[in-house]
Amino acid sequence: MQRGAYGKQYWASRRYCSWACHAKARNSDREALFWQRVRKSRTADGCWLWAGLLDKDGYGRVTYFGVTGRAHRKAYELVCGAIPDGMLLRHSCDNPRCVNPRHLTVGTVADNSADMVERGRAVVRIGNLNTAAKLSESQARSIFTDTRHHREIASEYGVSSETVWDIKSGRSWSHLRLRGERR
Repeated sequence: MQRGAYGKQYWASRRYCSWACHAKARNSDREALFWQRVRKSRTADGCWLWAGLLDKDGYGRVTYFGVTGRAHRKAYELVCGAIPDGMLLRHSCDNPRCVNPRHLTVGTVADNSADMVERGRAVVRIGNLNTAAKLSESQARSIFTDTRHHREIASEYGVSSETVWDIKSGRSWSHLRLRGERR
């Protein structure tokens, strides 16, 4: 008896009964290969570290069916299902190598930013620490106390009159607490 356009010998020489069975086996093989690259913690709530390639930010990289992406996203999809469009995964453990689905929650960019600030990982560069600053703290103090017209002050310091207005109104360099220094 023949199956489709092929004879018995063709199917007898093959490992799978059909292309569907072959594809299903390949998928489970790929999933097993993925989990082989994960180093699970001995504790129940510990991090599962990705032992494969890492990207420049320290996140695991994986290629799955020809699509390269981050390993923690693939781990979440394999265990929990698809990630909704426009959403991202947030690590509760703050470990970019971790692929433990218990440590991953779906959220928005705003949620992720709030987590970053809450955990003290936000870099806020003010005053001289800001690489884009054109003035020093002493110059900002001088501008604040200067009584000349904004355009004159701006031309002296090489900044715009809007910058002078921002300093005098407290919109910029506000961390200096200049309010009590005005002449």
